[in-house]
Parts: sequence; C-alpha cells; structure tokens
Amino acid sequence: MRQRRGGFTLLEVIIALAIFAMVAVPLLNLELAATAQTARVNLARRAGQLAASRLDQLLLDEFRGDVTREEDAFSVRTRTEDMELNPGLERVVVTVSYEGEVAAELAAFRVQAAP
Repeated sequence: MRQRRGGFTLLEVIIALAIFAMVAVPLLNLELAATAQTARVNLARRAGQLAASRLDQLLLDEFRGDVTREEDAFSVRTRTEDMELNPGLERVVVTVSYEGEVAAELAAFRVQAAP
C-alpha cells in the first residue's frame, strides 16, 4: 500500500480554483459596477456645479438670447424666455449636456431687463 505524502492533489487544487473563481468573478463585476456608478455621480456633480455657476452669472448679467458653448467635456446651453403670463419676468435656463445627453438643467426667474 502506498503511503500518502502531505500536500494537495491536482484535482483538489482545480476544485479549489473553481470555487474561488465562482466567488471572485461576481465580486469583480460588483466592483466594476460601483466604479462606473461613481464616475456617473461625479459627472452629474460637475455638470450641476457648472450649471449653477453659469446660472449665477446670467442672473447678474443682462444676457438675453440662446447660446451654446463647449466647456471642458460639456456642452452648455444658456437661454432666456419671456414669460407670457407675467411680462415683467423672464426665465433664465442653463442646460449642461455630456455626450449628447442632458446631465443637468437649472432655471431661475429674474426681472426683465429694460430694452
């Protein structure tokens, strides 16, 4: 009869690696999903900050019209709209897009500038 030495057989190692892979692959997928979600949240935060900053500037300026500009990786559209129901007010809107999709949009009202 053959006496067994210490250590693992090849079959035991293969089974252990298979079990490890079954646990590790879902964990890696979860990590990738978390990383992608973090990137989306950071993008939305940056877009929101840019929109808020631009809106603050527009509320102080006498800007009127509809202009789209590229800033960093974002497309920023600023526009004013006359309010039909209240002629003394105008709506100021800032829309920030990333790769063609709206990432943030903010609007505010101000007293209409004299012509």
